[in-house]
Amino acid sequence: MARVVKLGSLSWTSPDHNPKQTAKVSGNQGVHQGKMIGYKVVASDATNPITFTVAIKDQDGDVIYTSPAESENGTRIRMDLDIPLVEKEVVEIDPSGDPGVSNFTCSNITLYYHPDVLERAR
Repeated sequence: MARVVKLGSLSWTSPDHNPKQTAKVSGNQGVHQGKMIGYKVVASDATNPITFTVAIKDQDGDVIYTSPAESENGTRIRMDLDIPLVEKEVVEIDPSGDPGVSNFTCSNITLYYHPDVLERAR
């Protein structure tokens, strides 16, 4: 059975478009080791046409997954992934450019994962 980890929101104010990170996955109660099978991000409409990427970084800050460019203004869901989670990962979102005067928000950042077999017995 899949589980869900909600990681909140990240926002950018023009002209900022540097990558931003969520809190560590382990900061969410009940999160244990397993495999990330997908994610969901709700992206706002930016004045300027931009895209963004979603990266998963391990505890050393190394990228273990990078999404293709995702478009703004809508709910972006990507499934059928197989990314290891060991509780210390962060999600990093990187807009492609200045969002413009409307700013830019990625909300409802959610990971879907299968717990490790040993963790299921808890």
